Amino acid sequence: MKDISDYLVKFKNIKNPKQDKEIIAEAIKKVTSHSIDTSAISIQRTIIFLKTNPYLLQEIRMKKETLLEEIKKNLKEITDIK
Repeated sequence: MKDISDYLVKFKNIKNPKQDKEIIAEAIKKVTSHSIDTSAISIQRTIIFLKTNPYLLQEIRMKKETLLEEIKKNLKEITDIK
């Protein structure tokens, strides 16, 4: 008979989205020198969506490649920012 921990082992690797959002917010602050609230960040599959003011969005778009490199150091699965 299998132990219950054998059935629950696949749930040990589930990531906490709050930690991912904090990593993204730190990367944005490092690259752009602007803070962003984690509630303005959403992640769907491999794409980051930001809901913030147009000024900051434009700056993020201009530094998109640098920002993606910084984020991919910790979150390998991220492919784009919109």
